[in-house]
Amino acid sequence: MDTCRYFPSMAASEKKNYFFGAHDVNRVEFTMGRDLELSPKQDGKPLNYFVYPYVEVAGKEYPDVSTAFSFADADSGVAAAH
Repeated sequence: MDTCRYFPSMAASEKKNYFFGAHDVNRVEFTMGRDLELSPKQDGKPLNYFVYPYVEVAGKEYPDVSTAFSFADADSGVAAAH
């Protein structure tokens, strides 16, 4: 991303603080790295990220998988579906 194009008035030090110091505590890391190989290893190509379910049928990626996510506020214990 060309930060000068999107944030032209920010000095380099401000951009550094914004992009590398602005993550709040509500962020979640799903995967680290690239070219991920699953265990057991998938027949398909390595994955660049692994957030959604990955399914293979007969050695081929199967994209027709439904997903559902939920979360709970740690303070209230009340779950909310998304």
